[in-house]
Amino acid sequence: MKAHDKRAAERTFTCGTCGETFHNRAPYNAHIRTAHPTARPACKRPAAQKTTNAPAAKKSKRPDQASIASEPVPTSAAAASSSWEADPLLIPTNLVPSSEENIAETYRQHWPQIRTRFSRQNRLQDWYNFRLSTISPASLREQLSRIFADQTTVFKVNFAFGFILRNTETGALQYHHPSANNNLVLEQPFLVSNQDDLERAIQEISNIDFLEWVRQQRPNSKWVVDLVTNVTWFVWKLRDHPIGRGSHLPGYIAENHGIAPLDRNRQTGKLYQDNLCFFRCLALHNGCHTKNLERDTKHYYQQYREAGLVKKKFHGVKLSELDELEKLYEVNIQVYNLAPTQTHGEEEEEEEEEEETRPDITATLIRRSHRHYESTLYLNLYEKHFSYIKDLARYSKSFCCSRCGKYWKGANKLRRHETTCDGKVQLKYPGGAYHVPKTIFEELEDEGILVPEEARYFPYRATFDFECYFDKEKGQDLKNSEKLSWQSAHIPLSVSVCSNVPEYQEPKCFVSSGDPKEFITEFIQYLVSISTKSSSLLREQYAPVFEALNHAAVSSRGETNEDQLAQMLVDMQEGNEESGSEQETGEDSEDESRGIDLMASDEDDKEEIEPE
Repeated sequence: MKAHDKRAAERTFTCGTCGETFHNRAPYNAHIRTAHPTARPACKRPAAQKTTNAPAAKKSKRPDQASIASEPVPTSAAAASSSWEADPLLIPTNLVPSSEENIAETYRQHWPQIRTRFSRQNRLQDWYNFRLSTISPASLREQLSRIFADQTTVFKVNFAFGFILRNTETGALQYHHPSANNNLVLEQPFLVSNQDDLERAIQEISNIDFLEWVRQQRPNSKWVVDLVTNVTWFVWKLRDHPIGRGSHLPGYIAENHGIAPLDRNRQTGKLYQDNLCFFRCLALHNGCHTKNLERDTKHYYQQYREAGLVKKKFHGVKLSELDELEKLYEVNIQVYNLAPTQTHGEEEEEEEEEEETRPDITATLIRRSHRHYESTLYLNLYEKHFSYIKDLARYSKSFCCSRCGKYWKGANKLRRHETTCDGKVQLKYPGGAYHVPKTIFEELEDEGILVPEEARYFPYRATFDFECYFDKEKGQDLKNSEKLSWQSAHIPLSVSVCSNVPEYQEPKCFVSSGDPKEFITEFIQYLVSISTKSSSLLREQYAPVFEALNHAAVSSRGETNEDQLAQMLVDMQEGNEESGSEQETGEDSEDESRGIDLMASDEDDKEEIEPE
């Protein structure tokens, strides 16, 4: 028993690609399938693991298999860097980045947070911390590629930097550690489900100015970035959604037990060339037997032609036509697209211990029906071909939202999510986007007339305050309704007004003598006089602007100074004639022209002010 335990302890399996070691073959094989699906298994065992005479090994079916298995593990710097080895707990002297004692001391003090270390193969979240000697997009791309190879599910990723700041006045140093809570570089994490997502993430990261981002984290301008020490990648896993690693597998649709491909004629075995795949799917959905498939297909196609939906030459049904087809055949039409989310390499002979890996497929909703017919037709769209989904439960175990990229385990959950999903929604404005109109001063600038900034704001204002009393007798005269009942009337009693306009800066109070309309009329006239005074003051201030406008208007009309002078004389003559006619009409007509009934009221009774 002791000898058996000793041999089991000595037996190890080392990955020939990344150098990771395992004590059992099962986890070693799982590592090869997930981390290096295209590589052949290669392991290295200690030379002194067996001392007894062992029987000769069986000959390999492939001549190169034994040579690969017995190949020594690479010991180059590249292979060493690709292994998941953490830095030692105690900092080596050769890793201290600066000869300055204060920086070296800060670096040693925070070495537990700076050193390269990982938390991998967790259920929900992993993190990878890399010590940095230099910060460059190339090193970050390499790190993200290693993380992608290490993950076995769809995941979201974000990252943050650790750095040392120096105070320019005191020389003090501060270390800021990476955190997933408050200083992530990306506003939204990247969703990585396949190689294309990885390439897009790497491209986006390459466009980021990392040093500028670190500078933005300073408390104030007294601090400068002295050293960027490490970067931490935070990975959030989406469980039960396999990660994609490459191109499509031939036949992953044809071999799906939930799909009727309908790409070949069952009798001849030849591919269909008539572009009637939609009508074949409709025929199967309505219960047609495969023996009568062509007959019913032509029947539904004839209905399509009779409805006037087909043009001169039929090239197949388009997605834009499905709305009309729903009305014609009274059926809801849902369209999905299957896509593999894991690399499917060439089929090779594996060892007996290895299990055959199968592709994992994700379904994306292409079109969702908004109608409510009793029957729903589910279609799979591959390039320009419709296939019939006969069993949605067997069709796929993973459904992807086409808007935000979230994954769901069932089509019902995806449909419920898509009704409220607003991710990546493009808003279209038929009348065009709203643009803030130009101010009068911006329009003047376009004409070459510049108004100073301090002269662009109205400097004058007037304030007033009313005092009122309640009159119950007048409240009884007001009409009540089912929801409103008057208790008393609100009657103005007095008003005080004051402004900052010269000659009107002293407060003035108007008190009612019994008729509120009288003192309110006086109050309004007083406000008009304040406005007139402010207008005259501003006209004097803006006189150069008005003169420039008049000059620009005359130039645009092509008038001369003589024409302008003649027009002024005509205006003066007309003004004199009007003033003479006004004098003949008398004071009554003048009062009528100026009088404004500001307190229009249907009541003829005068209000009496009761003493308190």
